[in-house]
Amino acid sequence: TLLRMLMELAEEKAPVVGPSLTPGVTEIAPPRVVSDSKVPLSNNNEPAGSALTLIRERKLSEGQRIPPRVPSPVKSLGLDDNATEDVDGAGEEKAPVVGPSLTPGVTEIAPPRVVSDSKVPLSNNNEPAGSALTLIRERKLSEGQRIPPRVPSPVKSLGLDDNATEDVDGAVVDDEEEGDEPDLDPLEPVRGEVRCVPSLFPHRVPGIYFDYPELLRNLGIVRDEQGPGADFYVEELGNRKIFYKCGWERNCIKNAFTRAGFRRKISGVQWNCAWSKHLSTDGFENLNRFQKVNHFPGSWCIGRKDRLMRCIGRAKRAAGKMPNVPSNAFDIVPGGWILPTEYDSFMRNVSQERNPVYILKPSASACGRGIRLIHKNNMNTVPTEKPCIIQEYLKDPYLINGKKFDLRIYVLVTSFDPLRAYVFQEGLCRFSTHNYSMKKLNSRFAHLTNYSVNKKSKHFVAPTSDNNSDMEGSKWSLTALWRYLMQAEGKGAVKKCQNEVKRLITKTLIAAEGEIAPLVHRHLKSPGCCYELFGFDVFLDKCLRPWLIEVNISPSLMGSSPLDQKIKGTLMADVFHLIGNVPYDDKAIKSDNLKEKLMRRAGTYRSKTTSKRSNQDLWRLNPTHPGTISLHDLSDEDWELIFDTEDEYARKGHFTRLFPSEDNIDLLNYFQSPRFNNCMMMAWLLHGRP
Repeated sequence: TLLRMLMELAEEKAPVVGPSLTPGVTEIAPPRVVSDSKVPLSNNNEPAGSALTLIRERKLSEGQRIPPRVPSPVKSLGLDDNATEDVDGAGEEKAPVVGPSLTPGVTEIAPPRVVSDSKVPLSNNNEPAGSALTLIRERKLSEGQRIPPRVPSPVKSLGLDDNATEDVDGAVVDDEEEGDEPDLDPLEPVRGEVRCVPSLFPHRVPGIYFDYPELLRNLGIVRDEQGPGADFYVEELGNRKIFYKCGWERNCIKNAFTRAGFRRKISGVQWNCAWSKHLSTDGFENLNRFQKVNHFPGSWCIGRKDRLMRCIGRAKRAAGKMPNVPSNAFDIVPGGWILPTEYDSFMRNVSQERNPVYILKPSASACGRGIRLIHKNNMNTVPTEKPCIIQEYLKDPYLINGKKFDLRIYVLVTSFDPLRAYVFQEGLCRFSTHNYSMKKLNSRFAHLTNYSVNKKSKHFVAPTSDNNSDMEGSKWSLTALWRYLMQAEGKGAVKKCQNEVKRLITKTLIAAEGEIAPLVHRHLKSPGCCYELFGFDVFLDKCLRPWLIEVNISPSLMGSSPLDQKIKGTLMADVFHLIGNVPYDDKAIKSDNLKEKLMRRAGTYRSKTTSKRSNQDLWRLNPTHPGTISLHDLSDEDWELIFDTEDEYARKGHFTRLFPSEDNIDLLNYFQSPRFNNCMMMAWLLHGRP
């Protein structure tokens, strides 16, 4: 009842009176009108569930003495004969207690309340221990009820400090998003404070702590056992800000930011982290060191199907000229042609094959739109002018229960120079809904594994479990697939397949690095302003050999099932935790801009994404060997890159480091342009890391 009345007062922008956290402040309660509705009473003639009832119940359960109840001598304040006050023995001042009135239509004025200078013990929610709000929250949690989020109170004139909060029904639930189920969130951080993850190195700024949803913590997914990156402390924001910009209405994104204390920024440039579409060239150039955006300039080179084919084709041609690189190193995608420019070459291949089967895909589409098989009966339907790609069809897939499937693997890249990439431990396995057969080439439900296609089939079975432990349905978790394959093929075969998948992903990123890294140096003032989450779609043939199907630069984050909510909720919390967001400091930005302006006038300005290489002559003679790096002659910029790498790894959560890694030293030879930073990081992992 008290909570409901507080919510009504909040809607009317009326001040909420609670125990003040500021010593020595006198608080005056506003007039309060009690409606004519009947208030249910407890056994003590108090409203059921009221603050006084809860406090008495708690005291009784703890064996404390309950003071006698005497009639209140105060009637001028609107209390009737049944109103009472709490006294604790003789000799103490009898202060009236304001509670819900039992007399309809009576306006109650609370007397002044002076908060002494003694410290008020606080609960975990920064509320006074044993207060009414704390007890109501504890009771609701024990009953499994939803707890609304905490937002800052607009009232300061009554002695509430900046950390005081009021309860309102939260706005993190996105009711307009079809198929995306809301998460049940805990209480949010207090306005004016931020939870920080300390750096492993004392001179560096801490990152912002991102917690998991309540749903995941109930499943045992917590950060408590994830190493030093799971520790946090509370820090005052002061004049700094934490805002986010989001161009996609996805609950797993908005909830992750909200739980960390971020507020959404609709317009303006003072934001910390963005999840949006690609920025323009000017947008990348205007980023400052406190901002992070979820795309790298030029990442379309693997995000479009036609450009991915060109990128891999260029890496294939270069591999044949590189020492210590097999000529088939980049045979990771099926052979194909980009139409209409390679139409004649495609037709020559058709004439040389017997009963060929191809798959046609639009160059820039998603969700399976426009994808179909091409065979001798419909060869005349291949477009001669419309941009698309056509690839050799992989006819021998690995089948489970007679059905074809593919893997969705999530990969996070935080830098392209040096290349720093992480693969998420969990993912999705998506099945076709009809049995695979080469006799039914026109059946999209048999040959396509896209979720958007197969969910329209009457045979589609939505996952109902959060982990698919029974391995049923049209969508499994990645761990469920590996478990199935271990039972069917053995641990050794699965381990080999997993390693080949990781190398396939790393080779794709290395092929893209030659295009993306120069654009990063050209358009970004500071390193670390960009991160990107890629969705790799991988096909397994009957020999468990992985093939790259496509790369999504904006993978779907819909949470339409318990399985999706678990995987994608964990994924996004770990993404934002790992990349190391920091509060936005406008004063520091103005100082940086002034310093840059003066350096440009003096002709000494140099972007932080580039650095001079001195005292590394041995590396220049052999730029692909980590042993040529002298760790004793590193610059301050070099050490900052090492510190970034170590801090990210400490905050990795459920990510595994993909590159650099001691397991793929040979991949240094695969870069078309050897870079000092890549070799330096590998040398650090091999020889310098304690």
